[in-house]
Amino acid sequence: MSVSVIRVSMLQIAFLALLLATPADAKALKWSCTYPTVANPGGVFKNGSLTLSFSIDKEGKKAAVTGNRGTHDVEVFAGTDGLTFIDRLKTGAVQVTTIDSAGKSVHSQHTLLKGLLIPSQSYGKCVAE
Repeated sequence: MSVSVIRVSMLQIAFLALLLATPADAKALKWSCTYPTVANPGGVFKNGSLTLSFSIDKEGKKAAVTGNRGTHDVEVFAGTDGLTFIDRLKTGAVQVTTIDSAGKSVHSQHTLLKGLLIPSQSYGKCVAE
């Protein structure tokens, strides 16, 4: 007789909680993310200090991000293997953050400043709170 071991990460538990949420549950799911590695046209840098927090309101299915621009609403797409947050900027650019089921994350900034593209991508990890 063999025994199967199932490993479940906190992020996977959070996905399940989001799908099965009831009004009696906590009001939001939250992730704290840190990104020590940044890549941009100038190269790859391992001294990044970007931190972002994401939350999903289980009652209204609304999502928000908190970062250096304060807190504001973002779109969220929950899939079978992770979450993606999409921040549409008034400049026409987007910032996209994806968190996989193991907590690894990539944050892509497609920044437009005075009509010029300033791209960057940050790599890090998110922890479910």
